[in-house]
Amino acid sequence: KTETAPVPNIRVHAVDLETNEVPQWQNLWEERGPKDSKEPWLFVFYPAAAAHGMQGGKPVTIWQGPFTKASLDLVFTSPARQELAKRIQGGDNGVWVILQSGDAKTDGGLARRLGGYLDKLEQTLELPELKEQDVAAGLISIDAEDLSIQFSVLNVAHDDPKEEVFRAMLLASEPDLRDLVGPLVFPVFGRGRSLYAMTDKGVTMENVKEDAVFLTGPCSCQVKRQNPGFD
Repeated sequence: KTETAPVPNIRVHAVDLETNEVPQWQNLWEERGPKDSKEPWLFVFYPAAAAHGMQGGKPVTIWQGPFTKASLDLVFTSPARQELAKRIQGGDNGVWVILQSGDAKTDGGLARRLGGYLDKLEQTLELPELKEQDVAAGLISIDAEDLSIQFSVLNVAHDDPKEEVFRAMLLASEPDLRDLVGPLVFPVFGRGRSLYAMTDKGVTMENVKEDAVFLTGPCSCQVKRQNPGFD
């Protein structure tokens, strides 16, 4: 039996600025590239078709840096993203990622408050009734009696160099997030989709419950990009 290696969900554009005549890439380099640099450079964007992938008619740059093996490692994977995928594949309905601010008191208080809300919701929320046609079609991957509601909190330090690109992926999802002071919370679910950010003050029982109800509710569509949030 042979196993197929996982393929990153990414599209690559190789551009030679000396021969490429597409204005998009020339303008990108002139506006955002390092001045007077002759080394290969890497830009990372959201999918072009995504609603959050463009701002002001221009592609949103998630991250950029020298095109090196170290940069590629940062872009494709990190300990937090591996743990995030492990938890979702293990059955978590949602993983609430906290981008810490560096203020231990504020970050710790938020994590305890959020964890308390999620503990209560795990006990009080109810899963929707399964549809026989969904089970027959193989849309449910485990037995009905094994279904449960579980959430978890994943902390990402503000100064962890291994999470530089992961933080950038989340912070670039809305125009003003990078300018905010304090920790942010992103509820991540499914195949790498996140609901929009909550600030520290926005993490209330009412708001957390609203997101948790969506994450444990019936499927709302067949197309991932039609769900709330962003990839």
